[in-house]
Amino acid sequence: MFRLLTDGTSVSENRATGEKSSTVRFIDFDKVSNNRFIAVCQFKVRILGTEHHIVPDVVLFVNGIPVVVVEAKSPKVKDALSVIDYVIVHELAHLLESNHTPDFWNIVRAKVPGVQFDSFIESRLA
Repeated sequence: MFRLLTDGTSVSENRATGEKSSTVRFIDFDKVSNNRFIAVCQFKVRILGTEHHIVPDVVLFVNGIPVVVVEAKSPKVKDALSVIDYVIVHELAHLLESNHTPDFWNIVRAKVPGVQFDSFIESRLA
């Protein structure tokens, strides 16, 4: 799935123009502003083969593709909103840098300044 999202997929023809197309990209990594980002609270998902549903607290979509699911219903979480903010930024940074490299952490630090990453989540758990 990671390769499909990062590399795109081959198609034989662009149905809108009739041109032959080689690759369709699901996420534009070169110009991030070309993508659409949305975070949905309490997104209801039906469990296949049943009438039951799950309802994650937050689901983050990029171009309609769910890429992050956040559950923050634990009574141990003291500051759920800042944890959710951090997790969303962390996971979106993985779209640009797949591993926890210095470049990855620079991306995260730019969006969540002042966070001590080794203890951020642990400090919010009782």
